Amino acid sequence: MEATEGVGRAGHRVRRERGAVLVETALLLPLILMLVFGVIEFSFAFQSSAVLNDATRRSARTAASLAGDANLQQAVLDVAEEQLDKLPETATPIALMIYKANVHGYPGTDGNTTLNMGHLLLCEFQAFGVDDCVVWFWDPGAREFDESVGSWAPSNQTACVQPYERVGVAIYVKYHPLTSIFDPFLEREAHATQGDYGGDPRLDHVAFVFEPEPLGAC
Repeated sequence: MEATEGVGRAGHRVRRERGAVLVETALLLPLILMLVFGVIEFSFAFQSSAVLNDATRRSARTAASLAGDANLQQAVLDVAEEQLDKLPETATPIALMIYKANVHGYPGTDGNTTLNMGHLLLCEFQAFGVDDCVVWFWDPGAREFDESVGSWAPSNQTACVQPYERVGVAIYVKYHPLTSIFDPFLEREAHATQGDYGGDPRLDHVAFVFEPEPLGAC
């Protein structure tokens, strides 16, 4: 009889321990999944940011070496497309802007120290001082920039007399999080206004002084 009671108590203890394990698992599993997805999400976000920064800098350096060259735009696009091809599936390019930069590295007059989605429209219409600029839009199917608005004639790109003009390149990229849990933490400083792209695109921009044109080119 005592043996039977001992077995019963042992079985009850085992069931109680199993129940405790299930409760602990139910409490810990969401945290574990959040940690795993968080690592994946931030890894993609970090990769996207690194690719965007590298593409922008390489493109701007290319532009700075081609003052007055009719092939400047295509050379910049080739470099940008090659680098942006390294973006993960969670990021999509939107537009690339090549512009005459002010002393602060932004488009427009020297008083402007901002760059956002609105400047794409200003560039298209060459309005409010945002002229001498070209915007190229990304074609997701062809995976290249194929449509442009605005203008910046090579003859207006001067690097013959100091102070040489500055050229800037801005690239806009839309990030698509795997989940919406980490959106508040993945948002960068708001450089872009919300447009027709389902949220705020990330953007990076770099401006360099044009390299002096070769002797005889001026």
